[in-house]
Amino acid sequence: MANDMTPDARAVQRRAIAGMTGAARIEAAIEMSEAAKQVALEGIRARHPEFDESQVKRAWFVMLHGEQVTEAILGPQLIEA
Repeated sequence: MANDMTPDARAVQRRAIAGMTGAARIEAAIEMSEAAKQVALEGIRARHPEFDESQVKRAWFVMLHGEQVTEAILGPQLIEA
């Protein structure tokens, strides 16, 4: 876990999480995961403005799983000539 908070801030965070229901924790985790995905996709779009949406999503998949797994699941990347 990253140590980017003061001990007081960490204590506040722990109390807030402890006060959440299980469902609320899951909902918060899903929201944070989706936010991280959107940040990653926007970064890919910024670095590769020439990519269409399918290329952006493939680049994201490669970022998560590597090229070998991506090719095994999605097939080889088609290169337009």
